[in-house]
Amino acid sequence: MNPVRYALAVLIAAFALVAAGAATAQTYPSRPVRLIAPFPPGGVADLLARITAEQLTRRLGQQFVVENKPGAGGNIGTEQVAKAAPDGYSLVLLSSGNIVINPHLYSNMGFDPFTDLAPVALIADVPPVIAIPASLPANTLAEFIVLAKARPGEFNYGSPGIATTNHLYGDAFGRVAGVRMVHVPYKGVALAIADLATGRLQFMSVAAAPLMPHLRAGTVRILAAATGKRLSALPDIRTTAEAGLPGYTFATWFAIMAPAKTSPDIIATLNRHIQDAVSDPEMRKRFAAQALEPLHGSPAEFAALIASDRVKWEKIVKDSGVKQE
Repeated sequence: MNPVRYALAVLIAAFALVAAGAATAQTYPSRPVRLIAPFPPGGVADLLARITAEQLTRRLGQQFVVENKPGAGGNIGTEQVAKAAPDGYSLVLLSSGNIVINPHLYSNMGFDPFTDLAPVALIADVPPVIAIPASLPANTLAEFIVLAKARPGEFNYGSPGIATTNHLYGDAFGRVAGVRMVHVPYKGVALAIADLATGRLQFMSVAAAPLMPHLRAGTVRILAAATGKRLSALPDIRTTAEAGLPGYTFATWFAIMAPAKTSPDIIATLNRHIQDAVSDPEMRKRFAAQALEPLHGSPAEFAALIASDRVKWEKIVKDSGVKQE
């Protein structure tokens, strides 16, 4: 083909793709959208998925339907979206652990989170807090550490499963604080928190949201927030640095991702509406009631966060010695 004609053909094809993408974005969504929450009901991911689905349904005029698909540290539900058609009708609401931790834990996830998924929008930062049963005779983090050191191997800490983020939080706490505790895995965070409230567990490092009913009931005590600044919803709770444990700081973000090769126009549409929802005063009130910190950012900023957190968690996982097949 003549080079000039070839160049013209390529240019026409490019314009056609742009036009098709714009047309798709203008009509999206034209049918219900599936939003996978790769965890059991009752946890922070489930809560955020339902809040986000509610907002997107109202703003975009189509149903966003939440489906809980737990298993394998979130890999099962996430894989379904990673392998779905890149048409914007299959999305996943996941935590940072699914993307920046699991690749260091699992030899075979069934998909590559860095090439098979596309960042859409950040939603919330959910830093963990240190919680103990109210029946335990410790009112401060320092008092708890003294108590745990005096009883090595006698205290149990819970998580929603082996190799989950909460498991790694507990393992890291033991190494940073110099205490030895026993890990007890559960099938879901709600079950673990129920045992924390009754005193069967002595420690959890977990998001504050599912703790709030137990905190109001007086059955659990929050000793510190493992974050760089105090939580807006719990301003009286000191950070771990303020409580005397500066090396114990984490951030767990929750976000929406789509299959790779999803139209940039669809991703831009979703990002815009999600950012508007997160900025809504009523949404901010709902987030504050659950000790959730709203997050903002473009898909490119989200991708940069993934890259930096991936490096940070590689060392944490390596130091823990935890692996999954």
